[in-house]
Amino acid sequence: MRLKANLHLHSGEDRQDVLEYSIYQAIDQASSLGFEVLAWTPHDDVLCEKKHIEYAAKKNILLLPGVEKKVGGREVLIINADKEAEKIKNFSDLKKYKEKKGDNVLLIAPHPFFPALSALRKKLLENLRLFEVLEKSWFYLPDIDFNEKTAKIAKENILPFIATSDTHDLQDLNNSYCVIEAEKNIPSVLAAVRTGQFENFSRPTTWPTIFRFFYKIVFHPKVLWVKFLRKIGK
Repeated sequence: MRLKANLHLHSGEDRQDVLEYSIYQAIDQASSLGFEVLAWTPHDDVLCEKKHIEYAAKKNILLLPGVEKKVGGREVLIINADKEAEKIKNFSDLKKYKEKKGDNVLLIAPHPFFPALSALRKKLLENLRLFEVLEKSWFYLPDIDFNEKTAKIAKENILPFIATSDTHDLQDLNNSYCVIEAEKNIPSVLAAVRTGQFENFSRPTTWPTIFRFFYKIVFHPKVLWVKFLRKIGK
């Protein structure tokens, strides 16, 4: 089967983001666009429950629990994660978690060279054996592509290089994704991704999209206010 997939999805339930849509709305939008596989990857928390999986199934979508976990201050995607993943603090913990879970989980290096403090950068090379897949981020322009170095590393090390939308705005959900050749179940999807059995569909973004992204996700007055309230509430 050919399954349209996005393995990096955020929503309003995320305690680190201020997003205006729920996971249910994201599933609805994904369904309307023909997606059949989604990985829900909130920051630091595994939020996916049976009710979310069942709702997605009604929309003909296989929903995988995931997390974008801070590991030593750098972000790592863990697909098919469970609550144990929330306890990971450093790369030693991540290694132990992967050894325990084996092929039941998939480790993806998200946007490794994106210009952000949380990007892996040199930590990718230092821990390359841990990662099974590298991410082709949607966030690139025709003349500015932070994926170039990642693509080179993927090629040199024979690692799959997978397109995702790293969705923080439903308008971007269909901008970058892959089509996986697999049966519609978690073991088959993970195995197919791990062995590169997918086709990427991705196009450069535009400056207006970048400005919209940063305004809605970082600089919108509501976002700044909510983050301020969260900070003083600690």
